[in-house]
Amino acid sequence: MPVSLSDPKCQTTKLMAMALAPKVTGLISLISSTFIIQHVLRDPRRRGLTYHRLLLGMSISDFFGSLMCFLSTWPIPRGEACLAAGTTMTCTVQGFFNQTAALTTPTYNISLAIYYVLVIVKGWKENRVSKIEKYLHALPILAGFGTGIAGLALKLYNGAGWICWIAPSPNNPERDNPHYGIFRLAFLYADAWAIIIFLAICMFIIYVHVLKQEQKLDKYRASFLQKKRKQSKKIRNQAYLYVGC
Repeated sequence: MPVSLSDPKCQTTKLMAMALAPKVTGLISLISSTFIIQHVLRDPRRRGLTYHRLLLGMSISDFFGSLMCFLSTWPIPRGEACLAAGTTMTCTVQGFFNQTAALTTPTYNISLAIYYVLVIVKGWKENRVSKIEKYLHALPILAGFGTGIAGLALKLYNGAGWICWIAPSPNNPERDNPHYGIFRLAFLYADAWAIIIFLAICMFIIYVHVLKQEQKLDKYRASFLQKKRKQSKKIRNQAYLYVGC
């Protein structure tokens, strides 16, 4: 029997929104990630730069995360959510890719932040940065796949309302883990806050560095230009946006 919005699980606006809204946002993110991926891959010059390869890795991860978001409730076992048409297996697969991408993508921001500090503050050139690039990729990939595989082994992935992720499963005692909240905290929430704090520290270091460079140049400027601090203010505003997003 095909699923439809006439399903009893879709009889409230909230349940319908939980099933349909992620498809819209997921599709937009899919298109955006696809654009960045092709933007890097089609240009040999971009493919040859560490920054763009890090951006490529993050975009590939985000592509899979966006795809899971677009699928929303479809992989959830039939009857457990609005428009759910899946099985335990499809839910497990979605849960694995969702968890893996959910941690890999933001962790790539740590790698990018390290790159910014090394290039802007430490003055590293491309040939020197490229020597540690493998570690900048390894960090997010190992973090994402590590928690993703752990979730598989612990049978944590179940329907979580609008997507399959770490969740209880009262109807399936074999997969019902009463400590799912702890695993959510350990596998994503705590990591996300740690990432935000790390990014804030890196952006502050970059801001201070640029500000000091401007202060050193003050003696070469006209007096009416000395307090404008255009570059440091620009870095500060970009840092707010970067960490905030």
